[in-house]
Amino acid sequence: MIFLLYGTDSYKKEENLQVIVSEFKRRHGNPLTINFFDDKNTDLESELLSHARSQSLFSAPRALILREPFALKKDALLIPIFKQAIDDPKLILILVSEAAPDKKLSFLLEKPVVVKSYEIPEGKAWLDYVLREMKKRGVEPKKGIERTLATYFVGDPWGLVTELDKLSLGASLGNYELDTAGLFNQIFSLRPSARSPRSRLATLYKLLKKEDAAKVFNLLAYQKGGLPKSFFAHEDVLIKLGKTDHSLSLLKAIL
Repeated sequence: MIFLLYGTDSYKKEENLQVIVSEFKRRHGNPLTINFFDDKNTDLESELLSHARSQSLFSAPRALILREPFALKKDALLIPIFKQAIDDPKLILILVSEAAPDKKLSFLLEKPVVVKSYEIPEGKAWLDYVLREMKKRGVEPKKGIERTLATYFVGDPWGLVTELDKLSLGASLGNYELDTAGLFNQIFSLRPSARSPRSRLATLYKLLKKEDAAKVFNLLAYQKGGLPKSFFAHEDVLIKLGKTDHSLSLLKAIL
């Protein structure tokens, strides 16, 4: 059995992953074994093959969670395991990916694979997203707080839910509310079409002294008239794979 969770919204993917795991634990009880794999496993190939081959008619169900499987570029290894899992109810395979499967793996988008796509919404859909997360935590939309949060955490679901969790426990709204306009003016000036490279670099330096690099990255990604979103999507994958970080990606974006 295979679940495929893909898209840019890593928070919703993680939330749904926990729902799936909890449901299988409830259904199968303690015998359920869960293993995590990603491209950082030192002996990925032998571990995956061992895991898949260890299934038998009388073995307890096992869940294999594989993060960013399509970035591994190991189709010859993965395709047989994927096809085995489709027909094996005791081998629970959960794929968590930023990107959708390519043409060779397009069978993963078809039944009986359970497919869930989670993209970070934009515009009014993002505001609705904020309101839903507020409602789930019992945070009331007073004094336009939902718009402040939607503006400040645009494209950053993890930052949003972290702040909402604090607010649900009685914390005060962060100081960012006071400087939203100034922050966005600085973000706007980082676009390649705005000002000289030297000025953009100076602005970025000042921003990173007081703002988180991941937040600046996400805000810049959603600016109109800037670099194409494909650039930020590519950089985001490299960041998740540990091959770069938000600060270095920002330097590439502004220079």
